[in-house]
Amino acid sequence: MVQVMEHKQRFRIYIGISIIFHMGILAGSLFDLPDAKAFYIENFIPARFISFVVAFAFFESCVFFIGVLFRHLLVMTESRAKKILITAIFIYLFISTATLAGGEILNDPLLGNHFSGAAGSFGYSFLAGLIVCCPVFLAGILINREEYRKENIRVLIKLIFIMTMAFLLTKYFNCMIIRPHYWLTLQNNGTDVYTDWYHAGNRGRFLMSLKDLITSHPGSFTSSHGAFAALFLVVLPSYSIVFPKLRDKERLLMLIAGILILPVIFCRLISGENYLSDVCLGAWAGMKLCISYNGVKKKKTSRLKSLFKGAR
Repeated sequence: MVQVMEHKQRFRIYIGISIIFHMGILAGSLFDLPDAKAFYIENFIPARFISFVVAFAFFESCVFFIGVLFRHLLVMTESRAKKILITAIFIYLFISTATLAGGEILNDPLLGNHFSGAAGSFGYSFLAGLIVCCPVFLAGILINREEYRKENIRVLIKLIFIMTMAFLLTKYFNCMIIRPHYWLTLQNNGTDVYTDWYHAGNRGRFLMSLKDLITSHPGSFTSSHGAFAALFLVVLPSYSIVFPKLRDKERLLMLIAGILILPVIFCRLISGENYLSDVCLGAWAGMKLCISYNGVKKKKTSRLKSLFKGAR
């Protein structure tokens, strides 16, 4: 009964925050351009730095939990052949995730001027990702490496899945929808004209290429940083899987994650990278993933269990 009550409380929090983002989307749909003009500060380093930290922490967390899941599966499996197969799969997962992380780092506006020649290259993206992600991946494998809980495997798989979906969905819309950054419309002296998100055009293709995943696109719609920030409502409490002392601090971790969403929204507006509707749409998508991860499935499971008990 305690678990059901905790689930209901989390679900209400997610719904409440989602409503706020709905209001932000509505406000942005009406006042995106005035808001952008009011908040934009050219080359404001603190705003760019916070955006960089959000993306960096997101990818580092994803790689860390991949390492934790790898360790859990190795401890669970006794067959040598299965251990080899699991190792091969997770080496691939690490390489691919590290490459995506490296691409984000090299394309980030905070570092873009220093690595403009390396951005968009698979080799440089992998090298950058390897440098920053390898220690975290190893930490995920080695911390509490003898501890194994079967129930954590499903949690880790769902967590990594929704983090992957957040990146791919926001990257897809960012790549396909033509809505230039606010700073880009100013830089090009009106060549790129402001467009509402609901009037934005598309690039005339349906599928992304692998190159698109590590390339920076001049699109504001939709904000991956907004989605990443919202997902920390799930990501931060999940660290209790590895650090037992955090298991009774779920509310505090969710509160910290919730408070951090607001600075991320303002930073994206101040830097001119996203409009208000873009950030709120990204954050709303992140909240939908939070609900699907920690809400709907558990609720259905508890109802099914009660039905089976009643049948007996």
